[in-house]
Amino acid sequence: MKIKAGIVGATGYAGAELVRLLFNHPEAEIAAISSVSFEGQKLSDVYPSYSFLNDMVCENQDAVVEKSDVIFAALPHGLSQELAEKCISAGKAFIDLGADFRLESEEEYTEWYGGTFIDKELHAQSVYGLPEFFRDKIKGKKLIANPGCYTTCSPLAIAPAIANGLISTKGIICDCKSGVTGAGRKPTQGSHFPELNEGFHAYKVASHRHTPRDRTDPFKAQRRGCYHHLRSAPSAR
Repeated sequence: MKIKAGIVGATGYAGAELVRLLFNHPEAEIAAISSVSFEGQKLSDVYPSYSFLNDMVCENQDAVVEKSDVIFAALPHGLSQELAEKCISAGKAFIDLGADFRLESEEEYTEWYGGTFIDKELHAQSVYGLPEFFRDKIKGKKLIANPGCYTTCSPLAIAPAIANGLISTKGIICDCKSGVTGAGRKPTQGSHFPELNEGFHAYKVASHRHTPRDRTDPFKAQRRGCYHHLRSAPSAR
């Protein structure tokens, strides 16, 4: 029997890509999708190329929770905590593509995202979903925080070098590149086509929100309680 998956925020870039991935997953079927901006409309109304892939109608969050075994939240940070509580209370699994459960420390979450932990016990149940490092911890869990882009590529690149003693743990610079879709669908000057076409620029150098996990995860993978000196230098194109 296939796992019934639901996607909240299916019309954003991350949500739409997740629809494509789950559609091709041999052990999952999409039970429901939702969108606040496009509720009542078909996904193909937003993405015409999806007309032959998935032409489901966007419903509301409650419908997704009711129809699904596992709910994916593709929402901006700050919007997933209440939904997670609803899913866990209903006995469903919850995977957050946003940042609400990525940091273990509420102090760090407040520093980097300006929010607070609404339910500390709920956060205590969550596990960080980078399987290359934490596969055993993820198994059987109901509340999983999906890693972001830089918090995937940077630790996975650094950890083998640290484990084999190939680099110093001081002065590490992660020079990362990403596409502008990582900024989401909401247009800004920095993501505007005329500003980016044929262009390339650095942003949030040493102040990107993924920095806290980048600093610690390569060492957690080696079961070493260290905190290395890392500076992120992300760039967008």
